[in-house]
Amino acid sequence: MWRVLKNSALFIALVIGSVVGVLQGSQLLSWRAPSWIVPALLFGMLFFAFCKIDPAQLRLHRWHAVLLVIQVFGSLAVYFAVKPFSPLLAQGLMLCVLIPTATAAPIITDRLGGDISQITTYVLISNCLTAVLVPLVFPFINPAVSISYHERFLQILAHVAPLLFVPFFGAWALRLIYNAILRKKGSTKRFRLPNGLAQLPFYLWVVMIVILIARTVRELFHYEGDMLIIVCMFVGTMVVCLLQFVLGRYIGRRCSKNASDADAVTVGQSLGQKNSALAIWMAQMWLMPHTSLAPATYIIWQNLFNSWQLYRAARERTPRG
Repeated sequence: MWRVLKNSALFIALVIGSVVGVLQGSQLLSWRAPSWIVPALLFGMLFFAFCKIDPAQLRLHRWHAVLLVIQVFGSLAVYFAVKPFSPLLAQGLMLCVLIPTATAAPIITDRLGGDISQITTYVLISNCLTAVLVPLVFPFINPAVSISYHERFLQILAHVAPLLFVPFFGAWALRLIYNAILRKKGSTKRFRLPNGLAQLPFYLWVVMIVILIARTVRELFHYEGDMLIIVCMFVGTMVVCLLQFVLGRYIGRRCSKNASDADAVTVGQSLGQKNSALAIWMAQMWLMPHTSLAPATYIIWQNLFNSWQLYRAARERTPRG
């Protein structure tokens, strides 16, 4: 029973989050998660996840450059292809390609057997690139954006940096201090996160998914605009989500010397799992009203896909008798 619950944890979180969101949206449940809880969960997740990585293992790979090109030019291609039909939908789908890899992506990648050091390198690169590029792109997409490039850059950096770089350098400092103490004692051992703590990031992620899905469903519940836009957003983000995961896995196999499943998983998660919370914030700040519906629905699709991947991976690891 415990194994089934563990293997289906993310799917269960999606169901619970949806139920909570419906109850909140229908005013049957007044409780709301405190605003600080998601950043706190994310900080804890990343700190313990980064503790598993030796910074010396962080290296640039060819696929990093390929994904950066897709992130930039793919997003513009999606925007101009969809704009004649709906500028709102075009902005939303563009954002689902342009936004960087989710800071929590290394956690799912680790559970799926991917390379946590490679994806962590890309998380750092893609989030920094976003802070540089988004302030350049958005004024052309939405001319109503009036603040300067410098202000937009600092706003994005202030939003991303504390929850990305502080846990990264905190985990790095802990590793250096711990190893220095061991060397001083003459021990040949090196820093290693205990098994119990090594599993903690995934369960923190499950809790955070409940909160994010509840918030997304609640917002959709209160939407009073054209329902056709909601349908188009759901279908469009589903297509974009699946294409990015599948394309990422294809690139992972093509760019890998041994065409390993680990590389396919790593690159697939890097391209497909997006920092949707950042996208929602950016859409609300600088794009058309309701553009944030696209990254909000993307949260649902990417986590449905992740729950399926985790369940399938768990079944493959379970010995058959």
